[in-house]
Amino acid sequence: MSKITSLVLLSIGLCFNFSCQNKSESLMKKYAWIPTECAPKDYPMRVYSGYLYYGKEGNAYVPGDKTINYGWGALGSIEISGDDLKEAPDTLDLTWISFTENKNYTGKFPLNVKLIDSLLSAGYPAEDIPAGHEDFCYFQVGMAPGGVVVLWLSGPGKQIEVGRYQGKETNDVDWKSKIPGYDGTMKEYGKDIIAGLPKDVQQQIVDNKIPYGKWDHWRRRFNWKPVITGDVNILRLTMFMFNKEMDFLIGKRLNPVEYIQRGAIEKLYIFWVDHKKREMRSQIDFDEAETDQLFSALKPGENCDLLLHVTNDGEVTVNLKTAAGIIPFKKAKINTYLR
Repeated sequence: MSKITSLVLLSIGLCFNFSCQNKSESLMKKYAWIPTECAPKDYPMRVYSGYLYYGKEGNAYVPGDKTINYGWGALGSIEISGDDLKEAPDTLDLTWISFTENKNYTGKFPLNVKLIDSLLSAGYPAEDIPAGHEDFCYFQVGMAPGGVVVLWLSGPGKQIEVGRYQGKETNDVDWKSKIPGYDGTMKEYGKDIIAGLPKDVQQQIVDNKIPYGKWDHWRRRFNWKPVITGDVNILRLTMFMFNKEMDFLIGKRLNPVEYIQRGAIEKLYIFWVDHKKREMRSQIDFDEAETDQLFSALKPGENCDLLLHVTNDGEVTVNLKTAAGIIPFKKAKINTYLR
């Protein structure tokens, strides 16, 4: 084959590949999403610099102009950034301070873009709205002591973890540029924040007993499903897990057949209608230590049922059905209200 012929074929091949790449890029789906931030209530943080990168050159910043202590997995600041429609993010670049540790952390974390894109594309069913479908719209960037970072994707009534990352300590920060009106050091700044924390947390700091590992401990998943019975009309079940995922069941999905890997249950709401056609709401708040004990006793891969029974007079019982038998949640707090 002549050199000229080889060059022509190579040029055609390069043009074909470039054309396919352009076509692939132009067909990449885009979505409406916004970054937000959170940290455990008693372990405040502040973002020095944070960005979610997407596409070729796109980025949306993680809000960072205030102390963050809204609660682990809770919705934080809402600030519009980046394009109106964006591809699924592929990288999280984050630098922040943990006040209770007096440490700065940083990390550039590659995200599971295929998983995230599939979730953004599919959304989730919502039979209680005309469209019958909801979209994810927030990326919750969570920071916990020890440099722990968790990323959740959330929308109305739904939140799911899409990644856990580990930051490393850094001193390459210039907080004066971020808080120009403050004349003291960041250690002094942090002391003022710590002074407002509960006394037991302040003592943890003094004793070097911050509960590292707590937030990873609650990331464990178990095979369970809710089973709802009773003589009332159940409308909806909303569940909050200790790993800060959230889910709801409505309509045909109220009594699922399949077991799903979920975090241990933290709180739930049962929405139901009594015989007088009054809409009611029952709230169950689970005790952290008791729930940890019951779920930790499960064998690896064991299926269990969260048994919920509601009577017309508002009595609600909750038990965990495991291979060992039916175990009541004795410390759960149960309250029923007119919705």
